[in-house]
Amino acid sequence: METGDRAHASTPVTIYAVRGYSQFQLLPRRLVPTETAQWLLCYGCDPTKFSRFEVVWDTEETLLIMKARA
Repeated sequence: METGDRAHASTPVTIYAVRGYSQFQLLPRRLVPTETAQWLLCYGCDPTKFSRFEVVWDTEETLLIMKARA
């Protein structure tokens, strides 16, 4: 899970809480470092910073789901 400046959050707490909330929602999956992840949830971040991933779902607002390239 990565967050960034592009998020349109109603409060600063949202950016802080989204990582823990999404981790809870995705159980039993585990949070791993971005460098070894197969999937990446990108909340308000710049997807061009993660060149080894490709976007597979885009809300066109804030959230991207990205998969590691084969």
